Amino acid sequence: MELLQLRYFCALAESQHLSNTAKKLMIAPPSLSLTISKLEAELGVKLFNREKRTIYLNENGRLFYSKIKQSLELMDDAVREMNEIRHQTDNTIRIALTSPLIWNQFFQEFQLSYPDIRLDSTVISLDELNSSDFKYDFFMGNGWDINESGWTIERLGKLETTLLLVSKLHPYAARKTIAVDELKNETFITLGDDNPTTDYFVQKLCGAYGFKPKRIIKANYFTRISHLKQNDGVVLISDLGFSKHFINDGTIHKIKVNDTKYRRYQTIAWKDNAVHSKACAKFLNIVLDYYRNV
Repeated sequence: MELLQLRYFCALAESQHLSNTAKKLMIAPPSLSLTISKLEAELGVKLFNREKRTIYLNENGRLFYSKIKQSLELMDDAVREMNEIRHQTDNTIRIALTSPLIWNQFFQEFQLSYPDIRLDSTVISLDELNSSDFKYDFFMGNGWDINESGWTIERLGKLETTLLLVSKLHPYAARKTIAVDELKNETFITLGDDNPTTDYFVQKLCGAYGFKPKRIIKANYFTRISHLKQNDGVVLISDLGFSKHFINDGTIHKIKVNDTKYRRYQTIAWKDNAVHSKACAKFLNIVLDYYRNV
């Protein structure tokens, strides 16, 4: 008798619908049916009654489910407790990021000062960030990107200023400031999958002022600069993002955007129910102190 058989049995016992359960488990219905049949053969009793296209627990099945479900929950609790103990003594900190270049300098300085703590950073999508199955110790990134409840959030640094980057060939190249409403007919250049928050930023900023972007070019970190210099479109970015991502060689002009509705800010955030290790607590204190003095 295998653990997987028991988990499949419990899933089918709870839904009592073969096709739906198989879909949820991401297996074929015949495979699920065969697994249950093998389990019944090992036990020597039938657990389900089958009538035409329906399947439901019989008395044996209900008794078996009550015992097995409790056993699986106890086992899962035991594994969870062992993981918590491991995390409390683990010196690896798992960090989710959406804009990795912003944090490079801090991470490098931290690792030089605290070589005993390992930073394991991963670039994730916004869907992963707002998933109920968030598996990292911390998220470091824009606070506007967090849509779900159940987070503790600490702001790092000041509110960022929104900038519009244009080619020197663009009609706005002589401007010092611009209103968001003036961008309704612009083509925006974002980073696509390389940094999904850039696309999200454009959508949210324009939406805050009541319009949708007319056109978006999805580039990467290298082609974005080429598109910008060739006057294919404009880039919306924060002053922090500009300082980390661009070296201005005189071919790009930056304009302050008069934005009062959607100014970005960077944060460190973690799930309220997270169990943090001593290393995590130390890391958090250092992050807060570092950005308090920046």
